[in-house]
Amino acid sequence: MIPGGAAPADGGPSDLPRDDARTQRLVRLLDRVPLAAVCVDRELRVVHANPVARAALGLTDADLQGDDPWQGREGTVAADVVAACRQSLTTGKPSRLVQYDPSLDGWYEVHVHPGPDGVDVVLEDVTATRRPSPSPGGAAGAPDGVSVWGVGLLTEVTEALTATLDAEEGVRRLARLVVPLLGHWGIVSLVEDGRLNDMAVVHHDTARQEWAEAYARARISVLTPQAPARRSLATGQLVQLGTGDEPSVDLIADTIVDDVTASDLLRRLRTGSMVTVPLRARGRVAGLLSLYRDAGTAPWTGEELDVVEEVAARAGVALDNARLYAERRHAALVLQEALLTPLPEPDHLEIRARYLPAARDEKVGGDWYDALLLPTGVTALVIGDLTGHDIGAAAAMGQFRTVLRTLAWEHAGSPADVLARLDRTLDGLGVHALATCLLMTVEQTPEDARRGLRRLRWSSAGHLFPALLHPDGTAELLEVGNDPLLGLFPDTARHDHGRVVPPGSTLVLYTDGLVERRGSDIGVGMEALREALVRHRDEPLDGLLDVLVREVGGTRRSDDIAMLAVRFHAEDGPRPPEAGPNRGNATDA
Repeated sequence: MIPGGAAPADGGPSDLPRDDARTQRLVRLLDRVPLAAVCVDRELRVVHANPVARAALGLTDADLQGDDPWQGREGTVAADVVAACRQSLTTGKPSRLVQYDPSLDGWYEVHVHPGPDGVDVVLEDVTATRRPSPSPGGAAGAPDGVSVWGVGLLTEVTEALTATLDAEEGVRRLARLVVPLLGHWGIVSLVEDGRLNDMAVVHHDTARQEWAEAYARARISVLTPQAPARRSLATGQLVQLGTGDEPSVDLIADTIVDDVTASDLLRRLRTGSMVTVPLRARGRVAGLLSLYRDAGTAPWTGEELDVVEEVAARAGVALDNARLYAERRHAALVLQEALLTPLPEPDHLEIRARYLPAARDEKVGGDWYDALLLPTGVTALVIGDLTGHDIGAAAAMGQFRTVLRTLAWEHAGSPADVLARLDRTLDGLGVHALATCLLMTVEQTPEDARRGLRRLRWSSAGHLFPALLHPDGTAELLEVGNDPLLGLFPDTARHDHGRVVPPGSTLVLYTDGLVERRGSDIGVGMEALREALVRHRDEPLDGLLDVLVREVGGTRRSDDIAMLAVRFHAEDGPRPPEAGPNRGNATDA
């Protein structure tokens, strides 16, 4: 990606280092090419946009200087660019899509290329190569060459819908692909819990978009039994209504809705023909695609209807895949969160935790945290990350966690002893999975208690270094030797490490989702964590965790985050409210 700031208002080169002649030359080249080119960082802030991109995406000077330049761009090609960038940042793979932008009345081919520091995007106006849209004055009917554009449309539908596992994003993409190629306007609906919900509405004429949206909001509860939508849901078949002439406007308005307001909106929209086709997959109807053409335009030919049905078939499979993915992800989340039990409240120790699943298009991982009071009065802290990203990983994580809790409770050994027993036990039980894990105990000798100190003892199976915020506001990573991951060498020797901490210290344990970014060394993220601890040293513990997630983890997470933090309060006074007053393993965090 080209370094530097946003493109200036006159379309000249960005404010780049003057001694970087090659970079300056590349920027000048980008600003002169007839294609739209834009570079964004990993937070989707604009690094550079050439003049063509500024025009195509509607980017202003204020947008280019802001943290979120993409607000308020729903329904435009800019929204599709953002979605494609997020997808490529997640997968690390380039992507391509072709989208219609009604605000520009044009088609754009978008190429997205991810890199270590962000995404580079090129947009090409391909309107001239597309099938002519069914304009309001197009009384001549459907153009020739349906087979040619139909194949292209089917390819684009497949590419666009398989690139996302978000059903709502999928229906938005579908609506903008089929309008205006197959109709003046359209509605894509999903069937959820047996009910029809209109999820995306697109009209090729932006002046009539508001009417189309108002009709979609009104129609569901007033559809008649004769309405194509109800008939398609009942039969699973394509249903067509209207012949495209002026009398068809009243026929459609009076037939499909039993409501004056909805009928009036259809008349304003001058709907002369319509077709509804179910989005089917695996024996169920996942949704509906409803297309509308204006009066004065010929209805669909047989060949066009074949394309409509094939589009619906591909969309149905893609949407059902998204449904299955969402159900599986929800099940994994429920399982994972059920295993994250409430935290104990030991004397003068404030313990807080966070678990945040990855961003919406990501899978659930095997991250976990745990804390428990042992029979000896010692507090045990656990943080871990099991490899894998599905419900199987969440289930295996549950096995690791349960066995570890049992061993820690029943055996009074050191953390290294417990992890060694855990590794051998899991191997003997046939639980074959890899995991990082850090087990730490918070102990106190009588002399420590007299001086107000706590003694940390821990063993790490390949886990990230703990972060420690000192009472004076400095912070460090407890960088000591790491032993192999659990599940790798069951008979390996494991080692303990120790540190004595004074009152006012804060310990933070975390998984790699907090500090790891694709294309960046994990050490950079760990240093960012240390610096953030220093900046926010005066925050309450809950607030500190929230700000660490926000500043270090970011808002577009590609992996789960688990965090466990302990603040060591002084014991020479009453226990503060945030560190009590309840004790035991069953209290809420």
